Amino acid sequence: MIGKARTTEDRLRAVARGNLEIGDIGPDLQNGSVSGCGLDKQSCQLAQIAALAAIDAPHASWLRHLEAADEQEIELEKILGTLLCVAPLVGSAKIVSACAKIVRAAALGEEFGVLAEG
Repeated sequence: MIGKARTTEDRLRAVARGNLEIGDIGPDLQNGSVSGCGLDKQSCQLAQIAALAAIDAPHASWLRHLEAADEQEIELEKILGTLLCVAPLVGSAKIVSACAKIVRAAALGEEFGVLAEG
């Protein structure tokens, strides 16, 4: 007997049980992507950038994700818009921290004197 295709509800329940290896959902932690998530690459990258702000990720994480965003030609305006969108949920301090890390990661800090070395 051939099993029926999993519905979104089935997949959601599997993930809620901690099963991320259900075939079409599986985080590729090495490449920072999630196959089968239903989002296009740019939307997935922007969601990950929002998550970086939420967890106050370190500079190295920002650098990696900004490089990936640049490869996908995601404009800084969309990144800033994404951060402003989640600001009410994560708080202004994390958004300020995220923007400072973006400036540093993008090497704009030295040019504009925005950030002190530290």
